[in-house]
Amino acid sequence: MVKHRRGGRQGRAPYLTAEQQACLVEQAAQGVFATIGEAVAWVKREFGVTYTYWGMRSLFQRLKLKKKVPRPLAAKASLAEQEAWKKGAWRRLSKKTV
Repeated sequence: MVKHRRGGRQGRAPYLTAEQQACLVEQAAQGVFATIGEAVAWVKREFGVTYTYWGMRSLFQRLKLKKKVPRPLAAKASLAEQEAWKKGAWRRLSKKTV
């Protein structure tokens, strides 16, 4: 291992190998887990490595991974009406009231 130019520590070796980290990145891209807690459970099940929430969170940051969770959708929401609104339906309604 190459020493730091000022002779300091280099930190500890990672719990996961480079191949395991690549597998984690691949699984995150496929959406296998939506939360860090799910990622902790997945890593323990797949590789037998125990991470804390904060340890996995810092690993996500080092690997430039982000939690991708879809926005919640209201039960009464109509996607068709929302698209119509975005395309200008609100203009027709505002002209009628003026």
